[in-house]
Amino acid sequence: MPHQEYSIETRSFIVAWHLAGWSQCKIAQSFDPAIPRATIESIIHKYKQEGTVENAKRSGRPSKLSERDSNALKRIVLKNRRMPIKGINKELSTAVSISDITARRKLHELGFKRCRAAKKLFISDINAKKRLEWCQARKSWDLEEWSKIIWSDECSVEVRGTSKRVFVWRKSGERFLPDCLTPTFKSGRVSIMMWGCFIGNRLGPLVMIPTGRMNSEKYTEFLGNSFLSFWDHLDYGTILAQDNAPIHTSKHTKDWLQEHDINYIEWPAQSPDLNPIENVWAILKIAVEARSPSNTDELLQVLKEEWKKIDGEVLINLVNSMPSRINAVLKAKGKPTKY
Repeated sequence: MPHQEYSIETRSFIVAWHLAGWSQCKIAQSFDPAIPRATIESIIHKYKQEGTVENAKRSGRPSKLSERDSNALKRIVLKNRRMPIKGINKELSTAVSISDITARRKLHELGFKRCRAAKKLFISDINAKKRLEWCQARKSWDLEEWSKIIWSDECSVEVRGTSKRVFVWRKSGERFLPDCLTPTFKSGRVSIMMWGCFIGNRLGPLVMIPTGRMNSEKYTEFLGNSFLSFWDHLDYGTILAQDNAPIHTSKHTKDWLQEHDINYIEWPAQSPDLNPIENVWAILKIAVEARSPSNTDELLQVLKEEWKKIDGEVLINLVNSMPSRINAVLKAKGKPTKY
């Protein structure tokens, strides 16, 4: 029969009464039921030897996995971070047979957790190089220079969106490693396509883009109707930032911008993390989702209402994040960042 283990509180009383001069017999009889004198003596002896009444940590059951097996488990996960635990265990079973629970526990000990993969736009090696060059050229820009940029973009919003969850094995700090991401690609599902912009702490217009195929002629006509009046009230030296979608970079659009004295900045491909308006879209979508619009007309109304509620201090903080975004791209060598 295993020995009874007494609580730290009980063992503390035993030591305290011993230090107060009580005999071991008196201490033993003070408990109901009485504690054997041998146990009293053992607890007091431990205190004299180690200065504590706490038990030493037990080593527990020996691990079924050797260091070699653990390294094999780590290699399997790093080779395919999306592999479910059963697949990992099946591949490992050629070396050693363990349960799924044991395999999962060992992965946790190695620092790996099963987490939902972060979604990031896929970035090709060519575009990663261009992003790197773009950031190198602007790494010395100060906040005053960034505050002159009009951040603009289109955003598609669905009445109800769906997303497939992808899980990966990763360690702390590995959230944005390329093999821990689930790349996002442009989707053809569109309910409402919106265009918006902001500069500094000031929101620009939020306008629904007409349905149908958009070409350069329609796009510049849209800018003329929706953006020019906002542009005309801005200070000299302001610069328009657009991504490099074909309708933004076409000769027709560039000629139109030049005709209306609109300065613009060339933008690297696949770089939403360098445009703070992406964060504004995220704020807007969260607010809209909370109101659960049920049709496109209601969605449009809610979008316009929530757009006006976005705080100017939030916008300033986003602009102030640009030096950090630049440094993040440089550190990632052009690949995805946390932004």
